Amino acid sequence: MYITFAILSIIYKYENNLERAEYYKKLAEETIEAESSGFKWHKKLGLVENRNKLLDELIYK
Repeated sequence: MYITFAILSIIYKYENNLERAEYYKKLAEETIEAESSGFKWHKKLGLVENRNKLLDELIYK
């Protein structure tokens, strides 16, 4: 979900919808900080292991 939220943040930022861009930026950050997937048997499934430097640069630009 990190990549999806990051891309949506970038799209809204370039459309000059800064409120939506900030909303998706926060969601991307939350997915990065997650320590558990919430699944009982697959606690690490879908967690972010490596951040995408390009997406981070575009989000925080």
